Amino acid sequence: MNNKEIDIVRTFSDSVENSIRDVLGKTPFLFDNILFENRKYIYHIFAAYSIIQVLAQDMGLKTGRKQRDLVHRYKTLQFILFYSTAISIMPKENELEALVGCGLYFIMKYYYSEGETSDVCFEKI
Repeated sequence: MNNKEIDIVRTFSDSVENSIRDVLGKTPFLFDNILFENRKYIYHIFAAYSIIQVLAQDMGLKTGRKQRDLVHRYKTLQFILFYSTAISIMPKENELEALVGCGLYFIMKYYYSEGETSDVCFEKI
């Protein structure tokens, strides 16, 4: 990316953040502001869970049945876990890039693949 493109993305990201802050500022609930102001910590907690979950599976540790069902059932939770992990590993925790990356994943899975899934990621390996 050249400097002009970086500035455009940064400006867009800042405007998204300001819009979110404006909406939350109009709500009567202090809880919304607390969540917004501490969102990076929340992202890191979800990202840590995601990484630990994958490591546990790689080590052969079994996932709890209810735990598995919860993550499989709710696409919103899947999105939060993916988004949080993406933000946490990106330089400067760029929320817009993480959002686009997660959106791309769900578009590829549900629209491009028309919801057809595979039993394993790479069947011919």
